[in-house]
Amino acid sequence: MKHIIKVKIPESIGPLNFPEYCIYCDQKAEKHGKHNFKLMDTDVEFKLPYCRAHSKIFQRNKIIDGVIMAICILIAVIGTYFFLGDFIPDWLYDMAPGYTFLITGVLIAMLFYLPLKFTVGFILKAVTGYPSDNPLGIFINDLKESQTLVFTFDNEDFAHRFEAFDQKFTPASSLSTDSDSDNTAADQPVRRAMTYQMKKRIIWILASALLVVILSFVVSYGLTKLNAGREEMSSSQQPELTVETESTVALPAADSDPMPLDWKTLEFIIPGNGLWLTEEGKYTAIGSMETIAWSEERYTGDIEISLDIESPNAFAAANIILYGNGISLSSGNLVFTVASDILAIVEGSIYDENDYTYMSFPAINFVGEKHTVLIKVVDRRATLYVDGVEISSVLLKDTTDTDGKIGLLKYWEIDEITFSNIQVKGTVSP
Repeated sequence: MKHIIKVKIPESIGPLNFPEYCIYCDQKAEKHGKHNFKLMDTDVEFKLPYCRAHSKIFQRNKIIDGVIMAICILIAVIGTYFFLGDFIPDWLYDMAPGYTFLITGVLIAMLFYLPLKFTVGFILKAVTGYPSDNPLGIFINDLKESQTLVFTFDNEDFAHRFEAFDQKFTPASSLSTDSDSDNTAADQPVRRAMTYQMKKRIIWILASALLVVILSFVVSYGLTKLNAGREEMSSSQQPELTVETESTVALPAADSDPMPLDWKTLEFIIPGNGLWLTEEGKYTAIGSMETIAWSEERYTGDIEISLDIESPNAFAAANIILYGNGISLSSGNLVFTVASDILAIVEGSIYDENDYTYMSFPAINFVGEKHTVLIKVVDRRATLYVDGVEISSVLLKDTTDTDGKIGLLKYWEIDEITFSNIQVKGTVSP
């Protein structure tokens, strides 16, 4: 049986005392448990009396709450890593990648917290006989519209002790769940507090159902991604064998080039975000945020680009965008990635694994070394060369555009990357 007591809040909030008896069993109190409550925009600490046995339960429940929150954070980190590329639009990620990770993680943590909390509470109650409520034996709520605190006690004997106890606060009224039948408007806030336990049961049922749905979806999605990853890995191994057999193939000679155009230096517009350094044809992207420098001109049709890349860091990546929109990554652009841990050709976004037309995982050293990259797109076939070796040649999808700007991209994980000696051979869009 629940017992509810309303206490008027004075203008100056002082300490609220409790009888030295256990809130849960009404036996002599031996310890106090600290519980913080947000009261009128002020953090108030209540020292709740417990006997030795129930003090341990109180501490156990606090630890369980912390463990559940830690599990939710872990799920949030894993969920953000797996779900970000597939379910968040590219334009949103391009605007603020750091905040996108944070917001997605918080939403996932919130989504899992209630189902886990109520499921764990149900199991603990069934096994130990004690609820996982925090704090144990009491629920505290405030009714701001009437400047009133509402205490819901599990133990009615303790509730009567509290009601008769000498307080600096004035008890406004009391209400027992099995004795009051008044339905006046003045008691409606208290009746809302009385339905707390019923609401808990309803929330637990809904939360448990939600948890089952979420876990089913996550398991199904994870298995799908795992199988897709295995297929992708197996398919990407074959092109690497081709690279080994063709490692002696040098870059095509200039006189055999089917494009009757001359090489020219490519100039880029540097965004005013403080993330770029320029010096005599060198463009160095720095900082921890994603940034793109776009070419001044648009190019259409077949194109060749030659450039050097270097970085003082072992973990580095250079991304060259072809046929871009001049704003951000888009579904119709083409991206060539040369990184310390991956070589790739991407038709779309580098953050969506489904857009990767080709990828391999060699070990490329950036520290103290400069690498020459050649990119060719001829008759809708894109070819990537690194240091004179053909890495891959792929036929473009129908959805890939062949008109747009050229971009130099540094994504947020990379600290510094330098693009230099950038030459282009192609047709400028009218």
